[in-house]
Amino acid sequence: IKRYKLLTSILNIINMEKTLNLLNDFILESNETNSNTDKINVIKRFAGYPEIVKAFEYTYSPFKKYYVTSKNCQTRNELVAPSNLYTNIFSLLDDLSDRNITGHSAIQAVNSFVSENAEFEEIIWMILDRNLKTRSTASMINKVIPGCIPAFEVALAATYNEDTKKKVKWSDDWFVSRKLDGCRCICVMNSNGEVNFYSRAGNEFETLGAIKAELSRLPQNLVLDGEICMMDENGNEDFQGIMKEIKRKNHTIKRPKFVVFDMLTVGEFGSQTSIRTFSERQQNLQAWFENYAGELDFIEPLEQVKIDGEDQFQEYIVKATQNKWEGLMLRKDAPYQGKRSNDIMKVKQFFDNEYVVVDVQMGPNRVIVDGVEVEEVMLRNVVIEHKGCKVAVGSGFNQEQRRQYFNNPEGILGKTITVQYFEESINQNGGFSLRFPVIKHVYENGRTV
Repeated sequence: IKRYKLLTSILNIINMEKTLNLLNDFILESNETNSNTDKINVIKRFAGYPEIVKAFEYTYSPFKKYYVTSKNCQTRNELVAPSNLYTNIFSLLDDLSDRNITGHSAIQAVNSFVSENAEFEEIIWMILDRNLKTRSTASMINKVIPGCIPAFEVALAATYNEDTKKKVKWSDDWFVSRKLDGCRCICVMNSNGEVNFYSRAGNEFETLGAIKAELSRLPQNLVLDGEICMMDENGNEDFQGIMKEIKRKNHTIKRPKFVVFDMLTVGEFGSQTSIRTFSERQQNLQAWFENYAGELDFIEPLEQVKIDGEDQFQEYIVKATQNKWEGLMLRKDAPYQGKRSNDIMKVKQFFDNEYVVVDVQMGPNRVIVDGVEVEEVMLRNVVIEHKGCKVAVGSGFNQEQRRQYFNNPEGILGKTITVQYFEESINQNGGFSLRFPVIKHVYENGRTV
């Protein structure tokens, strides 16, 4: 038995050195060129090595997270395990991803593995940080090795307008629902019993412990697609509230509401398509909720109504306006598509779009200080570009934000913001502008949700 264990350990070390050497060769060859075509050819040359294919998956899969980084391991380099428990990097990564080792134990295990494989230190850090620094994208790798890296692509809606409304033929069967003003959330419940929540960009939400506790008790291998909302005292969605809490560190949202509008199998979500139509998936979703309704306090299905024709659709537009909804969503009774398509359309009285702030304008603003109205110089407007035309947007900031960005304009210059507006307009010179633009949100740390 001892000889068998020793032989196994030696073989693992040999295989590990082979894997890391191959990966080093791949990185060096990839960085010899800036041409995407040449980089794809490099991927082709290494695609026959199972070790490389596995390394690609463990580095770039959006479903793998290791909970430690090169930075915090190097910062705590005094934490080293008494003996190296891992002779294979993938075993180490599996234990990190599955949370079998956490905190100081995780850092100790990583630092010990790096110490034992010092010549490959930089490569190990790259894998752990999920970036091989070759500028070879996941889509390039999947083009050569189909399905190597699970894609995280979600269904996105087109905007219902004079051009796209022609795509809506009521004879095809369409469903209408309220458009929610929350944060898009995809919940993956895999066959291993894990429940994880992701933004539409594939970034993990770690503030939804209350919902996770409910779902962990239920059957797995499902993907729930919906929005995380917080409600104000009037029962309306509080967009600013959820945006403030959804990405906070070491925080659990106390009473979130996960409103679900679609349910897929993990296989359907991973392949970005389904055989089942929307109505068939809705039947399964409704049956699932009926079975487990008594166990769900923070999760509910979104009502979907089949539309008979244009007259009924117009009635819903009036209803949305009267109730001051964010808008409506139209969904065609069609198979799932994990991309933007005309099978889903957002119908809005007010529109919103994301822009990058290209300039700021400062000026006097009348404020009340100690009961007296005074003028104070602060941020007046930010400037964005809409269809090549500069547009000033000033509404939506509170006084605290105006002072903050006056003192630190770098906090908003170059940042992505969401602007809500009534409609696009054209000025007397033929340039584009926006009617009633209002700042809805500033992504000071980048667009991660």
